[in-house]
Amino acid sequence: MGQILETKLAYSRISDPYGAPLALIHGWGYDCRFLYPLAKMFPKRDIYLFDLPGYGINQHLTQLCSNTNETALAFHRSLPKNCDVIAWSMGAHFAILAAALPFSKIRTLVTICSSARFPSDPMWPGMDHTLVLKCRQLLDPRRCGRLLRFFAKYQIAANLNHNHEQEFFLSMINDGVIPDYQVLMSGIDLMAYSDVREALKNLNIPCMFLFGAKDVLVPASLAFTPLYSSLSNNKGSEIFIFPDSAHVPFLTEPNLFKEKLLNFYDRVNTFFNFRA
Repeated sequence: MGQILETKLAYSRISDPYGAPLALIHGWGYDCRFLYPLAKMFPKRDIYLFDLPGYGINQHLTQLCSNTNETALAFHRSLPKNCDVIAWSMGAHFAILAAALPFSKIRTLVTICSSARFPSDPMWPGMDHTLVLKCRQLLDPRRCGRLLRFFAKYQIAANLNHNHEQEFFLSMINDGVIPDYQVLMSGIDLMAYSDVREALKNLNIPCMFLFGAKDVLVPASLAFTPLYSSLSNNKGSEIFIFPDSAHVPFLTEPNLFKEKLLNFYDRVNTFFNFRA
């Protein structure tokens, strides 16, 4: 147990080593290569691309795959101080928990097409429970790639006019190392059971919550829930819904995506300089 408690996540470091630190963390099914198009939008930043346990260069850390809190701690230990974090989809759960830690190293948090709780309930718009069951049924230890292909098509189902998205998803599957069965199953369980709404509610840093109007996994209607609305109104955070995007707005509307994030960071930098 002691070894797990001291674990850090390895990362790839690109762009400008003299720039302000920016950490990116991916979601379920794909390693950090999935966020390369996003990383290229910030050539003047010192970018840390993190692989989750069981993925990429952290493929050996399978003992953390089923432990959301320990993964969040490992992520936080690995961050540079005063770091901005961008998290896509499932990766946001680890980022939110890390940002909620006492004396967190995270300066700002941007979540992309993520929900503090993925499945829906009577008081919470979210993902259809049948999708979780479908993923469990399709996941086969001998054919993990089949589920990833299904999931890729599901994520872009509402955006079939954007063929480059499908090509990008498939290239991630065909050109990379597919995570093993237990890693993918742990991720499905996280989507089904992880709930970080309380941690999100208590964040006291500037945040930006980005949604896609055509997203069938994470409904944009989450932006209008009391939780997200209160964060936007009371804590200086922002919410934006990309009108033509599903689950990957940084691929679908890259120019608008870059504009929104650069404006957010400009505002944050002005705020911190004023405080100083």
